[in-house]
Amino acid sequence: MSYKKLRKTWMYQVLDLLSKQKLKHFRYLKQRFYDELVNGFYVYAKKKEKDNDDNNVDDCVNYITRYTSRPPMAENHIIKYEDDKKMIRWWYNRHEDEKYIEVYENAENFINNLILHCPDENFKMVRYYGFYSNRNKKYIRNLKERKKI
Repeated sequence: MSYKKLRKTWMYQVLDLLSKQKLKHFRYLKQRFYDELVNGFYVYAKKKEKDNDDNNVDDCVNYITRYTSRPPMAENHIIKYEDDKKMIRWWYNRHEDEKYIEVYENAENFINNLILHCPDENFKMVRYYGFYSNRNKKYIRNLKERKKI
């Protein structure tokens, strides 16, 4: 998948959805984004070193399915919970430079930040777009069958 195309497409889709909300002065802001952010919005999508093919559909399908079906945080990222202080120590790898970051914070703040990434019950994370659109179900089924062979 072309990273450049992904960034620009993401920017277009987000701005298009926002422009339908009829927000005041949004046309000015939208134009400013297009003028200043010529590369599009930031998208975190690591390119695999083993495969430089921008049109590898199988990898793209696997990435999207993995991303939308995983919990917001792995349990093994929690290092320690101090019940008496109600504090938690956890870690993550920063996307920009893969640097190991350790965080020590109040358990309530941790939970508040974590549940921001949890969708409401029965909320569809991806709907009617790209690979998940109804018109592509047959295509995805064929890809999965081909992958098994």
